[in-house]
Amino acid sequence: MREQTYPHTSPGVCPRRGTSAALARTALEQHCLEVVAPVVLVTGPFGTERAALLTQGATRAQARLEVIATGEVPGRLLTRRLQILQELGVQEAARRLIDGRAGGSETAPGTGEHHLLIDQADLLDEDSAEVIDAVIRSHQVGVLMTAAGPSAIARRLARVLNGPRGLHLELATLTLEETRTLLAQMLEEPPTAALARYLHTCSGGVPEDLALLARHGTAQGWIGTVDSRSVVVRPPQWMDRRAADGDLARLREAFGAHAAQALRAVALRGEVPVDEAMASDLLREAIFPLEEAGLLTITRTGVAISRPAHQHSLVMARQPVAEPPRTPAGTLHAWSLGEPVDPADARAAAWDLLERGLFDQAQFLLQGLPDDDVDRVHLQACCEIAVGAPRRALRLLRSVAPGSDPTTIGLLAFIDIVLLRDVEAGERRLADLAAAARTHPDLDDLLRALTHLQVHAAGGVTPLPPPETLSFEEGPHPGAAASALPVTRERTPEGRLDRTGKSGPDLARLGRVLLKTLEVCRAAHQDPPDSTSGVTALSGVPFREVPIVAANWVACVLGASRLMLAPEEDVLPEDWFEGEPEGRVLLRTTGTELLHMLQDLLCGEPLDDLRNLLEDIWAQFDGGLPQGPVRRALLEALDHAVEGGRAEELLGPPGYVPPRTQGFYDSPWRQALISVGCLLDAVGLGDAEHLLRALHAVPQDRPHRRVVLRCLILRGLDALPVETLDPLIRQAREAGVEEEVVDLLVARLDGAAHRVQAAVAALEGRGGRFRVASVARRPVRPLSDITGLTAAGRDRMALLSAREREVTAQAVQGLSLAEIADALRVSQRTVQSHVRNTYRKLGVGSRTELRAQLFEEGDRR
Repeated sequence: MREQTYPHTSPGVCPRRGTSAALARTALEQHCLEVVAPVVLVTGPFGTERAALLTQGATRAQARLEVIATGEVPGRLLTRRLQILQELGVQEAARRLIDGRAGGSETAPGTGEHHLLIDQADLLDEDSAEVIDAVIRSHQVGVLMTAAGPSAIARRLARVLNGPRGLHLELATLTLEETRTLLAQMLEEPPTAALARYLHTCSGGVPEDLALLARHGTAQGWIGTVDSRSVVVRPPQWMDRRAADGDLARLREAFGAHAAQALRAVALRGEVPVDEAMASDLLREAIFPLEEAGLLTITRTGVAISRPAHQHSLVMARQPVAEPPRTPAGTLHAWSLGEPVDPADARAAAWDLLERGLFDQAQFLLQGLPDDDVDRVHLQACCEIAVGAPRRALRLLRSVAPGSDPTTIGLLAFIDIVLLRDVEAGERRLADLAAAARTHPDLDDLLRALTHLQVHAAGGVTPLPPPETLSFEEGPHPGAAASALPVTRERTPEGRLDRTGKSGPDLARLGRVLLKTLEVCRAAHQDPPDSTSGVTALSGVPFREVPIVAANWVACVLGASRLMLAPEEDVLPEDWFEGEPEGRVLLRTTGTELLHMLQDLLCGEPLDDLRNLLEDIWAQFDGGLPQGPVRRALLEALDHAVEGGRAEELLGPPGYVPPRTQGFYDSPWRQALISVGCLLDAVGLGDAEHLLRALHAVPQDRPHRRVVLRCLILRGLDALPVETLDPLIRQAREAGVEEEVVDLLVARLDGAAHRVQAAVAALEGRGGRFRVASVARRPVRPLSDITGLTAAGRDRMALLSAREREVTAQAVQGLSLAEIADALRVSQRTVQSHVRNTYRKLGVGSRTELRAQLFEEGDRR
């Protein structure tokens, strides 16, 4: 929720609702200090620490706070009763509370005005509500109450809450930025964007749940620290049953056993249709109060648990559920209790959990199957693919005889051609896949897509598939007959893969998604680019329908293509990801953040912002979260484009022009980023001749050339040597750079400062993303030269790479790993890697031995 400003609070004025806890605390303290016998209602979703807010506010207002105990009413749904009513009537109970003599209550120390705290006041029964009304009418004590939602209790107390004594505070959930701040305090290191977004999603932005997740993640090891940042080390298991029991007990204590039972019923179903929920005696009366408490979400299609963290806890809690439903969550619950589960149900549930990014839960369900079970092997292989380990998946699949298994054939072909880009192996896989497609028409689209990708990887020239309308409806695709490799089909009753009642990877859908992705690539590489076709192709494929084995690759390829198609628009539109499970979001986070940073770099965002984003991505990358197609070389190239001065192993020796590379994501973007870095280095040095030479090394394919030249203009406008402006204008127009960007160069060439300012204002004032940024970067560093080396030391230094020599030069001067990392603008893990390589090459085990080899004659060990 968006944070709202909080106006000055005075008696009789109800502040604007939906505020943060910090601002609400200020308003509460002020109200309690200025008003005699205040009546305060704090509402907000379960877990927003409403009672703690009232306790802190009363304490700071120097009031004596008395917490009034309540208990669940047996047999009554979502109803609580004041415990004092167990022995006394309504009037006597009210007098006891007014006099501060409520038996069994906890009285906080302190002096001053007497306040009563009633938690969950919206759940009080009629007698309890009468007691509270009588206390409020006495005007002798303050009454501080919490409630999950404002509807019923706010109407009952409307007169007093809107009067001089009243104050109604409605707490908002945390914003993403507030989540980052709170996590930095709890984890003692600032979180990466990936960690903050993931925990924010899983907790719903509720502080209490966020704190629990942060503690669990640290204890279970899926939250770690890299380069002084908190990162996601691996996807969480969500199988900690002790933590799940604690969450269930928390919900039961707050809302009662009946409500907890209703929540579990919804969690085990995944989603309950609205009409079915309204017909259920268990759910009908519970769903709307629980929705108001922020625990359930009601949509047109059904009722579901609002917070993923609660969903997992309600499923994995050890308290058994009678006759759990045959849903993925119900099957997982039954298996976790050791109950017998039908193997077919286990397989189907495991595949569903896999597609949602819950790998550990999926593999847990298959433990009861034989090791050589084909479905088990397929699922384990798909888990390895999804987490970025395709070679491990290959080893698993090779244990299955592929001759009669189309699923194994399809997965092997996908791994070798798409993920590993192994041209030689791809040829064999295509032949196997073509043979299988003769009797399994559902493989047609996959065969067509992999054929195009294989030819592209082999360096051949083949047109990408023409635009065509593809859908996710089951059944043969209308265009299947136009397969890239002609096949002769044997039509048999068993020839078509029947998906009904079967579990396993949907290869037909995988093929259609890959063809759709290639359609966007075709649009992006047209001359001029066909932006309409590209946008249509992208928006027509909901990402939640993309098979998880291809999700990372598809997101990165589509995002990179869209960046060429429409650089000022959202790289990956949010509506495309609507309904995507949080586990899948976590898997693609590195690739998604890299795409957003590419856009910021190429559109001219400020350098300081880019540096912060780059450090964040590096920390998460080094943390080990599955990366998809993102490789270290690509991040090194991005580092060079932002910071400059990269080493020889990245750029090659002086004068070296990298050959044109094949691929749909990593290689061409790496080449483009290296070109951007070289061009900006030349601009920073003011070397016109070097800049003109570097322009010839820019990728020659028009889309990437347009990207590089646009970036050079936006980032280097003020520092471009005058003699380079005319050829740069000509090349930019030839590459199709936007005319308003080229106008910046034309204004510079005219030499009038006011013309340049007007061109910049026109560009930035039109509402797009393009900005004119500073070209200030780290200076280009020559290869490090250590003075005082012995002859033997120089020979040994020659064994090291340029970056290793840089690290060694600083290490022998006594700098720490952190200081070296900061000086070279790389992560500490990268520095450690270079140090290990240096020690291994030179045969030393410490800095002392390293100095002895470099500066002293002989080998003193």
